[in-house]
Amino acid sequence: MIEIASISDVSRKSSGSAIATIRARSCAPPGGIERAKGAPFLKEGGGFMCTSIRRAMGILTSAAALVVVVPCGAQNSWAQEQGKELRQQIVGAWSLAEQWVEQDGKKTQRFGANPKGISIYEVNGRFASILLRPDLPRIASNNVMTGTVDENKAIVQGSTAIYGRWSVNEQDGSVSAKIDGSTYPNWDGLDQKRTVSISGDEMKLCVPGAQIGGTACAVWKRVK
Repeated sequence: MIEIASISDVSRKSSGSAIATIRARSCAPPGGIERAKGAPFLKEGGGFMCTSIRRAMGILTSAAALVVVVPCGAQNSWAQEQGKELRQQIVGAWSLAEQWVEQDGKKTQRFGANPKGISIYEVNGRFASILLRPDLPRIASNNVMTGTVDENKAIVQGSTAIYGRWSVNEQDGSVSAKIDGSTYPNWDGLDQKRTVSISGDEMKLCVPGAQIGGTACAVWKRVK
């Protein structure tokens, strides 16, 4: 029979391991020989080894190691993810999922309920974005230079593209965009400050002074 008095000490070390010291009151080996109370129970003596206690020791030590090591690994992974700079999280390609403009208490979806678009943020500080309605009209003449008034109007109002340079302010979590060129010439040369929030593979960007007035927001999904 094994009777465990206590787990007297479980100490964590920097490596994430744990050590458990166990005291046994008595051990009755085969043959009915009883060991003295308090005697070392892992030392061979009297012609027998207390195998049951040794196995119990192994099981408890393994369990303690699992309790400590697994959470430590998970915490380290979480800390590394949280420690990423905002800039590193933004770098890459993003597909447009949703876009809207808020103005005078109203919400307008300029590019429709299912917009198309992509934004690419390069590690060298360059970026390019394009946003489109999915229902843009085709030009009947098959010549971009001879589109009708209605065709040109629908295409201009239902699409936009910009490119330039970008940087991040880690302190307030904002993105600055220096626009080198745009299909909306009024934005050429502007420095725009955009609020940004990232959750997993989803990024939300908002910019005041939208092309139709108000504040424009867009939700982007990371392209994998």
